[in-house]
Amino acid sequence: MVKTEYVMNFGWAEAGEDNDATNKRGADKMIALQMSNLQKPCHNGMYLFCVRKYFIDYYGDMIDDPLYWVNPLGENVVGEE
Repeated sequence: MVKTEYVMNFGWAEAGEDNDATNKRGADKMIALQMSNLQKPCHNGMYLFCVRKYFIDYYGDMIDDPLYWVNPLGENVVGEE
């Protein structure tokens, strides 16, 4: 049995960095929120930079961690408010 987990990476120069694990529905909701306004932070004053999809096997070993979503603004995501 393989478990799937989505890890969202948030960040902002002044606020630091944060990672939150969620399911696919939670990740898709946060992606939609960030995409609705790319110039505005969407989570505790931080931008969503990327979401990774982790596959974890029965023994707790990570099988793969492909990128699920990357902010289309890339490095330009951190701007002035």
